[in-house]
Amino acid sequence: MSYGVQVSYVVNDKLQLRTGVHNVNLSYATNDIAFTPSIRATTLRSIDYDDNAVFIDISNNANQNEEFAETDDLQSGGSTKSVGALVQSVGYIEIPIEATYKVIDKKVDLSVIGGVSTLFLNDNSIALEANGTTTPVGDSNSLNDVSFTTNVGLAVDYDITKHLKVSVAPTLKYQLNAYKDAASDFRPYYVGLYSGISYRF
Repeated sequence: MSYGVQVSYVVNDKLQLRTGVHNVNLSYATNDIAFTPSIRATTLRSIDYDDNAVFIDISNNANQNEEFAETDDLQSGGSTKSVGALVQSVGYIEIPIEATYKVIDKKVDLSVIGGVSTLFLNDNSIALEANGTTTPVGDSNSLNDVSFTTNVGLAVDYDITKHLKVSVAPTLKYQLNAYKDAASDFRPYYVGLYSGISYRF
């Protein structure tokens, strides 16, 4: 989910430059995670754990859940392993700098969008979700506080009046450096369907 405001500067009949401020909320889920309470829990290096979460042993061997379900684990006090999802919630304040070039100039306009965004991290949390319950785990220590995206998309604008129009803009945003070197193999991207009302002064 993303929302915000933006302003545009009209260079000529075809070209506009625009910027603004958006709030962006993302989440990533890693499914088939096995976990169990344990006083000797193995922690994941990429997570800064909450105080209580350090006693949850998390692993990626959920495919062995049936084997563990009928076996007492002395280390975890007889608890069995459960299967769930590790969900990471991430929030950013986004400041885009983009150019739009009008390809079709009629009652319904079509423009291409290109540019970059700067993302400032403002939310970072990780939780385990299983059997309808959510257990906070901590936050990621591999996220950069400031990161960048490249943006490409299309914009369809419909003129209601001379000054007022509605817009729909499907846009692809590819994150360049969301994660630090330890997690550099993960290059997330997202496709947004941005819509809104614009007023031309």
